[in-house]
Amino acid sequence: MARITWILKTGERMSADVKDGMNLMTAAVFNNV
Repeated sequence: MARITWILKTGERMSADVKDGMNLMTAAVFNNV
């Protein structure tokens, strides 16, 4: 399991535990919203 962290446009940080590629894809899509 991997843990990813990204920074929103507001400067807020969000972290997510990624168990597989699908979750990573979901996180990537969510980040682009």
